[in-house]
Amino acid sequence: MPEHRPAIASRYLRQLIHRILLFAGACALLTSMIPQTAFGALVSSILPVSRSGQVGDTLTAFANIINTGPGTATGCSISPLTMLPATFLYQTTDPATNALTGTPDAPIDIEEGAIQSFIIAFTPSAPFAPTDVEFSFDCTNRNPATTISGVNTLLLSATSTPVPDIIAIASGDGVVDIPAETGSAALAVATVNVGTTGSITASADTGSVELPGTFALCETDPSTAACINPTTPANSATTTMGPGDTATFSVFLTGSGPIAFDPAKNRLFLRFTDAAQVVRGATSVALTSSVEDNPPPRFVVVTFNTGTTEELNHNSDGDDYGEEQARYSNDYYGNGLAWVPAVEAVTEWIATLKPDVVVFQEIFYSGECPGIPFEAQIGFVCETWSPDDPTVVQVVLGSDYQVACHPGNSDKCLAVKKSFGSIRQCEDEDFCLEGLDGEIIQDCQSGARVARATIDLVSGGEITAVNVHGTSGTSGNDIDCRVQQVEQVFVNMDGEPGANGARNVVMGDLNTDPERIPGSLDDSVAAWNDYVGGNQPFQWVSDDTPTVILDIPNLSVSSPLAIDHVISDTFTGSCYVPGSSDGYPAVFSNVYFDHRPQVCDIGDL
Repeated sequence: MPEHRPAIASRYLRQLIHRILLFAGACALLTSMIPQTAFGALVSSILPVSRSGQVGDTLTAFANIINTGPGTATGCSISPLTMLPATFLYQTTDPATNALTGTPDAPIDIEEGAIQSFIIAFTPSAPFAPTDVEFSFDCTNRNPATTISGVNTLLLSATSTPVPDIIAIASGDGVVDIPAETGSAALAVATVNVGTTGSITASADTGSVELPGTFALCETDPSTAACINPTTPANSATTTMGPGDTATFSVFLTGSGPIAFDPAKNRLFLRFTDAAQVVRGATSVALTSSVEDNPPPRFVVVTFNTGTTEELNHNSDGDDYGEEQARYSNDYYGNGLAWVPAVEAVTEWIATLKPDVVVFQEIFYSGECPGIPFEAQIGFVCETWSPDDPTVVQVVLGSDYQVACHPGNSDKCLAVKKSFGSIRQCEDEDFCLEGLDGEIIQDCQSGARVARATIDLVSGGEITAVNVHGTSGTSGNDIDCRVQQVEQVFVNMDGEPGANGARNVVMGDLNTDPERIPGSLDDSVAAWNDYVGGNQPFQWVSDDTPTVILDIPNLSVSSPLAIDHVISDTFTGSCYVPGSSDGYPAVFSNVYFDHRPQVCDIGDL
């Protein structure tokens, strides 16, 4: 790196960002923002998040990579993903002094739990408009850090003549918490101009996301924090800043509804524009409202194993689903929901019931259709499906639901009605194929059979929902797998219990019946009863109404069985099983499903 480059970090810049470069509080926040993966997540940040300069100038910022583990992250580097007419380099620094260390553009290893600071530098060779530059923060044995605009991106611009360059830093830990849905909060922002003299207008917005609330701001007296420009907070504040000038601002926020804690999405941006309305500086904070203690309203949950089995008597269906189709279902569809009349029946049932939260087991993933032979597609969803079409779970639920599925198990999914809440792990996507949190148990079939969703409620607060599909079978290994899956729910799934929230709902196909099967014959029954019922924190919401009634010769356990359940540590309510409970007809009158759904109307204890 040329010797003059570090000098660009002026004393003003150093004063403003030194405490944040230490990242004690910021690191904890950033770690909570981004979901960790099985490979160990990297978390990254950039300060300041905006620079403006002249062609030929070197524009610098500070970056951090945090290795959340496990183990050492090797060969860590930084590279821009956005193409610009500019050269780029990065180099490690001492976070306490900002002094350069190491060698330019040299990858570095980062120990588990450690933070490595860097200086990044762009030298533009031609003018370009303000561009939000994305970066690859990557290590050879890690997934790259998730990109969050305003956190680990850099708004960069270059001009042919000198311009203002506003470095802005917000106070606090990067989160503004409005104390109630309609409460008020304030934010202080410090700025310095490391560019030329210019008229600067400060304003606040929430980017592309509409959030409930109003925002007003003013320039403040740095010694008293009193508003001086304007004296009454307004939509914007305009001031003139010369080279080296500093200015402080206050932003006043008033909520008008719930704001979920989603730092990657729900943010307040402070932008500083010049006389030509070009952004010359920016910073941002996460917004949320303190509504975690608000209990959710009563709501309806459903667990439905929509699978079938070849062993049923399918010749009496009357809908062309016979032994041949049952064989195709077994050989090519994993016995998951794929027969068109059955899909239509479930779709109609869901549209009538309108449940708030649904978990599915054994629902066919349409992305597998290209690998299924033509003769096995007739009558099934693959017959007319194309890659741009919705998957079966999306067809069944419709556009009113957000859906996320288990890691490595696309036949297990959880859905939330959008008017009720949203799946935090899925961000703002309607469908996330492997969007839930889950871990694989070795030698217990493929993929995650226990997975978690954090649901941010529209009414405020959150709940944690866990979808369980226990391993089937009666062998010693099958039972041991189910015991481990119970442990995933209540003890340790990914470093903490699957049911890790303040309010938890556990739903799914347990593949055992704690009411009818003694714990002496099935250790997984004993495991469930160790954590559910009696004086335990978790209680059975569903009862012993049968969800499986099969007429299959040589069935290893007696039928009927109640193996599909709803469990909670917070909610109670009433449940019924269509096709078993009086007054509730089956979802599909033909012989197809080998389970019946469990429907529960639940609410706070």
